[in-house]
Amino acid sequence: MIWWKINRRFFKLPCIVELVHNIKIICYPNDSLYSTLIVYLILPEYGEMKFLLEILNKDDNFIDIGANMGIYSLLASSKIEKGRIFSFEPSPKILPQLYENIALNNKKNCIRVIEKAVSGKEGYINFDVSDSPDYNHIVYPKEAEVSFAGDSVLRVGTITLDKFISGKNIKNIKLIKIDVEGAELLVLKGLQKTLEEKKVAALIVEISKWTISRFGTTVEEIVYFLRKYGFDIYMFDKNFNLIELSSGKNQGWNIIAIHKSRNDIIKRFNRNTK
Repeated sequence: MIWWKINRRFFKLPCIVELVHNIKIICYPNDSLYSTLIVYLILPEYGEMKFLLEILNKDDNFIDIGANMGIYSLLASSKIEKGRIFSFEPSPKILPQLYENIALNNKKNCIRVIEKAVSGKEGYINFDVSDSPDYNHIVYPKEAEVSFAGDSVLRVGTITLDKFISGKNIKNIKLIKIDVEGAELLVLKGLQKTLEEKKVAALIVEISKWTISRFGTTVEEIVYFLRKYGFDIYMFDKNFNLIELSSGKNQGWNIIAIHKSRNDIIKRFNRNTK
């Protein structure tokens, strides 16, 4: 930790961190808090990342929405051999690092990058890249009419997961991770047909009360939406076991949604974490 602090200030050298056996990621000493967390903790979202590593098998399909520098996609590639991994990332600030990490691990044939934002409809949308690369996001609705200067806001293409999954003829998805800085419900609304067809076994969904409120959404709306399509909602306890979501205890970070037909997933995960 001391070395990284000194490095960030004076030397500014990249650091290669081994996430799991034979899977590495390059962390740059820039304004990315997430890079620092990886250097300090290796798996900064330990419960969620452990969940991914425990439930994915070699034939599974994984979709990473808001891939950023690619940590979830890289972890998935340590488990998936014959299945497919799709990483959605529209930010030109972070895409070079995503491609670099894929190349570092020789995963070009395993991880496919889609340079689009995922939303509730197809087209184009304003995308804000003015903040730290950790927090690039679809422009919040109340800011959509504001005139932006310079290159801080870009027009990026959008796609729905329903159309993408149908177009790729994907029959089932073991896990979808959604981390889009508040636009999570937009992503889910573009996934309704796939959810109705029960093609998705589980989801990891970021829940930040502050960011989702910028899109006029609440935690309760997202939870209700997922339950409507047959998902049970879980969170992690202090020992990283999955427990049923309690609104009074929700930390406001991430939730795990597991379809009612896949109780085997939670049994397997909790058994293996004991």
